[in-house]
Amino acid sequence: MEYRILTRNGYKWILCHSRLSVKSGHSFLYGVMLDIEELGELYSQVEECRTPMLPEGVRLFQNREAAVGRMQNYLSRHRFLTSGLILFSFSSENASAGMKYARQSFLEQALFMKRFFREDDIMCLDGEYEILILCRNIKEEDIKIKCRRILKELRYQMMSQASKALLPVRTGMTVIRVQDDDFNECYGRVRASLLNTALSTDQEL
Repeated sequence: MEYRILTRNGYKWILCHSRLSVKSGHSFLYGVMLDIEELGELYSQVEECRTPMLPEGVRLFQNREAAVGRMQNYLSRHRFLTSGLILFSFSSENASAGMKYARQSFLEQALFMKRFFREDDIMCLDGEYEILILCRNIKEEDIKIKCRRILKELRYQMMSQASKALLPVRTGMTVIRVQDDDFNECYGRVRASLLNTALSTDQEL
């Protein structure tokens, strides 16, 4: 049985299993209550074993399938909290040092960028040179400020470390509100935003 309870941090969905046992004329009721979101997080840990690895063996992001499952689970359980979906796209088309160094630059920049997000935010690779992030419980203005700050820092890195041939970055973003219950629709919006956005490391922010 599933039901919802109100906590200080909003509503939580609970899964309850119970069993009635009768022995020697006495009845015993056993039960267990589980936080559904935490249960989903536990299931996703199995998928994380296939997470892409840095050359040094340092774990960077979980795989897309597991991450999107966590995103969908979170959004279905927290529809009354505003969230943000962000997509960063790194351009490797003009990488003068070759594809091997372009990939290494991407991983280094992605690891640097990851510091700007909270542990509760859900991140994954979305294609070879793209990163998808769900920012939990965040205001629309804060999403824009975060994206501008990240791009500004990456632009500064590119200007101060020109010899490393770092990759240009563009970003798209969309706000997920109460009525947005279709993750694929939200993903389509953030993908469209990426194509039309003016936010990139090529511009002064």
